[in-house]
Amino acid sequence: MRWDASELAHLAPHNSRGSSIMIGVLIVAHTPLASALAASASHVYSCAPERAESQVRILDVTPDADVTATVEHARQLVTEINTGTGVLVLTDVFGATPGNVAARLAESGRVAVVAGVNDAKAVGQWARGLRSPHPDAERRLRDAYQVVGLLIEYDEPETIRAWFGGMNPHLGDQAPALVVATEPEHVLQAAQAFIASG
Repeated sequence: MRWDASELAHLAPHNSRGSSIMIGVLIVAHTPLASALAASASHVYSCAPERAESQVRILDVTPDADVTATVEHARQLVTEINTGTGVLVLTDVFGATPGNVAARLAESGRVAVVAGVNDAKAVGQWARGLRSPHPDAERRLRDAYQVVGLLIEYDEPETIRAWFGGMNPHLGDQAPALVVATEPEHVLQAAQAFIASG
């Protein structure tokens, strides 16, 4: 399924521009993959280099990176590139540090996270709405979006980010961000339990 401008509007519901929606892109991946993907994105944006400079950020995560500091750095980068049209956070693997960092950035209607990124050309194509993620990645994104959509009615984005990245007793002490890829229905049940607990 291809994402067109109307579908991308779910990421930026307050956007009132024309049919061409340009969202910010943050690449969070194991070093040096993030830099390599960003270099490719810059090539894709060669006809408009100011877009690559203003709307694409990278975060190469080293093996010894401090997760808390990395999350804070990532949030600063999201702030830099969110012009009101939303941010797409791309990461390589959920379960590893970059994926865990990316999961904590998710915010319904503002920041979407997609894992499984390893095709450099996809960065520019996703950003311009010319290509959708792999069906499995798109399914995971939609499942996560459903859970966030439920939680956002009851809690603040900061709390939801912490919930997604933290250990959850309803999921065998695994983080919802990790389980949603394989057992989205269990994550939805855990979210409902979280809401019920007040």
